[in-house]
Amino acid sequence: MALALGRTADPAAAGIEQARPNIVVLFTDDQETASMRVMRTVNKEMKRKGTTMKRFYASFPLCCPSRATMLTGQYAHNHGVLSNQAPDGGYGVFNELHGDNNLALWMQGAGYSTAYIGKFLNEYAEPDEYGTVPSDVPRGWDDWRVLAPSKAEYFGYRLNQNGVVTGRGQRKRDYSTDVFTDKARKFIRRNAPGIDPFFLMLGYAAPHGGGGGSPGRSCNRAAEPAPRHLSTLKDEKKKFLPSSFNEDDVSDKPSPIAQRDPLTPGQVRDTLRKRRCAWESLLAVDESVGEILEQLKRSGERRNTYIFFLSDNGYMRGEHRLRNTKRYLYEPSARVPFIARGPGIERGGQSSDVVTNADLVSTISELTGVAPGLPQDGESLMPTLRNPRLERGRAALLEAYAGDEMIGVRTHRYLYTEWDTDRQQPEIELYDTYADPYELNNLAHDPGYAPVVADLAQQLDALIGCAGPACYQHPTGQLDFNTGGAGPRGCALPPITARVFSSSAGRLRTVDFRVERDFVGTDAEAPFEIVLPDKLLRNALPKAAEVVAEASLVDGRRLGLPAKIKICK
Repeated sequence: MALALGRTADPAAAGIEQARPNIVVLFTDDQETASMRVMRTVNKEMKRKGTTMKRFYASFPLCCPSRATMLTGQYAHNHGVLSNQAPDGGYGVFNELHGDNNLALWMQGAGYSTAYIGKFLNEYAEPDEYGTVPSDVPRGWDDWRVLAPSKAEYFGYRLNQNGVVTGRGQRKRDYSTDVFTDKARKFIRRNAPGIDPFFLMLGYAAPHGGGGGSPGRSCNRAAEPAPRHLSTLKDEKKKFLPSSFNEDDVSDKPSPIAQRDPLTPGQVRDTLRKRRCAWESLLAVDESVGEILEQLKRSGERRNTYIFFLSDNGYMRGEHRLRNTKRYLYEPSARVPFIARGPGIERGGQSSDVVTNADLVSTISELTGVAPGLPQDGESLMPTLRNPRLERGRAALLEAYAGDEMIGVRTHRYLYTEWDTDRQQPEIELYDTYADPYELNNLAHDPGYAPVVADLAQQLDALIGCAGPACYQHPTGQLDFNTGGAGPRGCALPPITARVFSSSAGRLRTVDFRVERDFVGTDAEAPFEIVLPDKLLRNALPKAAEVVAEASLVDGRRLGLPAKIKICK
C-alpha cells in the first residue's frame, strides 16, 4: 500500500504508519579498533545501547574493495573490485560491473528513500576511460552529496550535490565531518514525516590521512582534526602502544615483513604524531554520531531505525614495523569496529562471533525485506545481535590482491595466512591469538601445530573461490538438558545436566558451561556435559536461567550455544 501511495503522499491523511525500519550506516575511513577508546559518545550511545561485534573483519582491508563489499554483499573475488585504482578497481570498475545492480538500487526499488553523503569510492568524479565526470550521480541514490573527487579531504574540497558541483573553503564551518553531519540531519528531517522509510549511508573522511601538506602545522600530511579538537590528545600520544609496535624480531614472518628495518626514532615520532591527529579527527565523528541520534529522536524515528557504526578497514600504525598502511591481514588492519543499535538488538551486548563486512547487506536485507540482486557471500547478523551469546563458529575468509597477494582464514582462535611472493611455495603464517593477541610468534612451522596448519589450509582452499552459502559454512551444535523430571507449569526438577550434541563432535576440544554468565565448569571429553548448580539456576527465578555452552573446535572455531531452562523452586 505504501508503494502504491508513493513518496509524496501525506501519511496522516492516508491513515498509515510506516512499518518497515529506517537504516542508517555510519562509517569511517581507516579506523583501527584501538581508536575506539577516544569515542565517548559512540561508546555511550551505541555500545551501551546496542551490541558490539568484537571480531568483525573487513574481508579485504582496503578502501574500494571493502566498500564494494558493503554495496554488494560479496567478497572481492566475486564482485571484482580488487584495488583502489583502475584497471583492477576504483569507481569506474565498480560502476561498470555493478552500477545497475547494488544495494542502493535494491533499496530504492523497494520504496526506500536513499541518500549517500561523504566519501564514496576511490576515483569517483575523476575523468577516466569509463567516461566518469565530476557531475555523475550513480543510479539508486535519491539524495547524493559526495566528495568530488572522492578523496579524504577536510577543507578546500568540492561536493557533488545531486549533480551540481560546489566548492568549500578553509573556514571552520567548512570542516567536512560537520558538513556531512549537517546534510545527514537535513535528510532525516525531510524524510521523517513520510510513510516510506529511508536508507542513509554516511562515509566520513576521518581518520584517513588528508594527503595534502600543511607546513608548520602539527597535523601536516595527516588526518586533519576539527580546529576545536586540534592537539587535545597531545599528552596521550605515547599511550596504548601494543607490543607489536616496531616489533623487535620479525624474522619469523614472510619475507616482505622479515626484510623490513626497524622504525627509526624519527619514524616513530612521525607515526605517533599521525596517530594522534587521526584519533583527534575522530572526535568530530564522535560528536556527529550523537547529533544524528538526537535528530532521529527529535524526528520521532529513533525507535524505528537501525544504526550501524563501522569502518571500511583498519590501519597499521607501526605494528610489525608497518606504518601508514593497510591491506594486510593482521588484526590492526583487518579487524574493524562494528556496533549496531535498533529494535530487538540487545543493549550493552558484546559478541565474540567471527563475522565480516560481507554480512552487512544480508543483515539489512533481513531487516527490510529487500531482496538482494546478487548472490550473497554473507549471512544476517541479526540472530547474534538479538542474542550475543550465540556464536556460529565460522571460519572467515580474508583476502588482499593489491601488491603482495595474500589470503587467509580467521577463526575465533587462529589467523592462518598464505603469501604469494617470489618463492615457489607460499610463505605461511599461523598465530594463536589466545596466547599471542599481538601476532608476534609465527607458529606455522612448529610441529606441534602441524595439524592446525593442515586443517586451516584445507579450509582456506575451500573458501578461496567460494560463492553464496559456501562462504559461511559453520558447524552445527545443540545444547540440551537432562532433568530429574518435570514439575508444575513446565519447570525442571533437579539434577539438571547440560549436554552438547554436535555434528563436529570428533573435532570438539573443550566445552565451557556458564549459567547467567557465571562460569560453572569445563568438559574436555565426550559426552560434553556438566551438572548445573541448582543455586545459580534458582538465582534467575522467576525467569528461566540462560545457560551457554561455549564449544571450542580443534581449528580454533567456537560455537556459542545458548538455551534457557527454569528450575522448580
